[in-house]
Amino acid sequence: MPKIHFVFPDGAEARFALEGDTFTIGRAEDNDMVIQDPRVSAHHLILKRSQSGNFIINDLGATNPTKVNGRAATLAELSDGDTLLIGDTFARYEATSPAATAPNRRSRTPSDPATTQGGCFALLLASASLLGVLIGTAKTLW
Repeated sequence: MPKIHFVFPDGAEARFALEGDTFTIGRAEDNDMVIQDPRVSAHHLILKRSQSGNFIINDLGATNPTKVNGRAATLAELSDGDTLLIGDTFARYEATSPAATAPNRRSRTPSDPATTQGGCFALLLASASLLGVLIGTAKTLW
């Protein structure tokens, strides 16, 4: 069953099992998944299950567009291991079914650095933290 793993700007984490077919994500309390991040729109995006069993993100025209694997995306089908940036909140899509891997995508094995203890997701989070420090330093210099 697919899951989504969030890492919020304050370092807190949450995982959601995607047991249904459609989920709303945003800052407003009426969403299925509420993200308390000022850079997240009240109704930021919708996740909808595709025929392959994976989920498609549909950005709802958020002020800060959703990024999938580092690129702004308004509509994209997710594959296992894809990373999302929703405002300042990181998320990783985890799919467990055979349909989860895109046909031309290489399979990840336990020896692959992207899947070992933290892997690329941890590197992405560390890079984002470093960027925040650099931006904060630059602001104090001006």
